[in-house]
This record gives sequence, structure tokens and C-alpha cells, in this order.
Amino acid sequence: MKIALDLEGVLADSMGYFLDRYNAQRGTAYAKSDVDSWRWVPTVVGFETFDSIVNRGWRTNPSKIQYSVEDLPARLPSLMTATDLRVDIVTARTGVEESMQRWLATAGLPYDEFVAIDTRPKPELAYDVFIDDDPTLSRHLSSEQIQVLVSQPWNEHVACDGDRVRRVPSVLSAFERLPPSATGRSTSE
Repeated sequence: MKIALDLEGVLADSMGYFLDRYNAQRGTAYAKSDVDSWRWVPTVVGFETFDSIVNRGWRTNPSKIQYSVEDLPARLPSLMTATDLRVDIVTARTGVEESMQRWLATAGLPYDEFVAIDTRPKPELAYDVFIDDDPTLSRHLSSEQIQVLVSQPWNEHVACDGDRVRRVPSVLSAFERLPPSATGRSTSE
């Protein structure tokens, strides 16, 4: 089974990084809880502004981009390697791939392949499971694909059926919510 593991919003807190920089530059006080929809970035601050600040962070100071979960490097690698899953990092951010890969290496997060896509929808890629924070992703899944939706303020409004879309509080619990066929666990465990 192939897993597409998103980087930003799932492993890396790029929104937190963006808000810190944006607020300092503009004298605003936005918090992550203010980002209450997937459309917040393009409508409130503008995607170009967001993209510029986050790309600059990846290029010049990736160590300032925090983990999405405080103890991520200590806990996630063992969860990822506990099964024979193929786990690829799949991100929609391009142009800073080397910096992102160094960030992943510094965190000690194992993965099989790093995939950066620009405009192609992730569900068109040949993955069975998407661990992602994008609330629009589920609309494009095939009947054979599932999404493990990592909770963020911008996706709290999304209904999850528990079958094709499963909500988890963080990436640490995402691997526990995979179907038994993905992990080799029996359904009686």
C-alpha cells in the first residue's frame, strides 16, 4: 500500500511560521485559530504573500519552521517504520525541495520518495492513502483511495465518514487510523 504523507500542515507548521512573520511585518495579530477555512489565505492575506514568506523561510531558515507536533522526531519514525508501508512525502510546494528534504533529514523522518507537484491534484497520483490537512482533497479521491485528515483550524468544518475520510488530531495518530489491510494488522487487534 502506498501512502502520500503531506509535509506542510501535517509534519511542518508552515502556517505558524507564516503567521509569525506576517504579523511582525504588518503589525497584525492573526493566530492559527483565525485561519478557519482553506480559503483564508487567498482571501485574507493573498496566496502570493503567503507563498513568498513561506518559500523564504524554507530557503533561508528552515530550522525556524517548527514541527507540527512537538515530539515529532522522537515519536513518528517508529510509527512509520512499524509496517511495510511505502511512505512518500508528497507536497504541493515547489522550488524549495532541497531545503524541505534537509528539514526532513534533520528531523530523522524516514520516507521512500520525495514528490513535489505544482498544479496536478494529489489524488491523480497513484497512492492508496493520503495523510493530509487539505479539506478539499477528499472531493477528488477515487473510490479506492482514502484520506486521513489531520485536524487543523482550516478543516474543522469538513465532515468525515470514518471510512473514506478519517479525522485524526495529529500525524502521530494517522498511522493508527489506516485500514488494517494497509498495516498488516488483523481486524481483531
